[in-house]
Amino acid sequence: MKFSYLDWPHGQIHIREWGYDSDTSQPPLVCLHPAPYSGAYFETMAPLLAKNRHVIALDYPGYGGSTRLKTIPTIGDYAKATRATIKHLGLGSEAVDLLGFHTGCLVAVEASLQIEINRLFLIDVPFFSQEEAEKKLKLFGDKNLSPDFSDLEPTWQFNVTKRHGDIGLSRSFNLFVEQLRAGEHSNDAFQAAFSYPCESSFAKAAAAAYVLATQSTLLDPSRKAAATLPNGTLIECLDVTKAALELGAESLAKTLSEFDADPS
Repeated sequence: MKFSYLDWPHGQIHIREWGYDSDTSQPPLVCLHPAPYSGAYFETMAPLLAKNRHVIALDYPGYGGSTRLKTIPTIGDYAKATRATIKHLGLGSEAVDLLGFHTGCLVAVEASLQIEINRLFLIDVPFFSQEEAEKKLKLFGDKNLSPDFSDLEPTWQFNVTKRHGDIGLSRSFNLFVEQLRAGEHSNDAFQAAFSYPCESSFAKAAAAAYVLATQSTLLDPSRKAAATLPNGTLIECLDVTKAALELGAESLAKTLSEFDADPS
């Protein structure tokens, strides 16, 4: 794995890369992370995908090592950061695949509306009607920091104490730390996601899109997303029941490998 930064008009974008020196017979794959984490969320799955392709994961502005925007971010802003990453790495966008997970699915779709891309791979899509999204938006207000551990304890419980036993303590701790890096702005991406017009945007996304739906609370929304995308294909991955990009990483990577182009 290689770390680097790129400069853009709003500061710097931090990126991780895998498979940059291997046989790149497949299209480059740009991975777009869920809120409130960073590109580190793909560190288990990316090496499985990078055996024959260049895999990139960026941190959205304000997350991980990327500079926070001076304005309230939108999904469109995260898509612009994705465009900047693709351009910086010298990748022809029309030959790039985008892989999104949760919030990253929305960023991937929006990026495909801004530039021509090859294919979309969307895992567990938070596809909600405007009414549903408005209800969820109320749950993610500004984050308040306190001088004791009380405001951080739920995050610790979610990532570490209540982690699945097959996910290592070190990995869980690293994800906990990544979640903390956004500080009082950790809910920005949630607010952007639940303000995004899913229904109208997905209906305009013309790229070939493959929706991988695991056995999760986003199973039905993912089905609706696949039905809304003009060139959407639903792939139900019901063997994956929890921690999709950790415990389900191998299974999902195998499913994605079935879309590898024949280099001949």
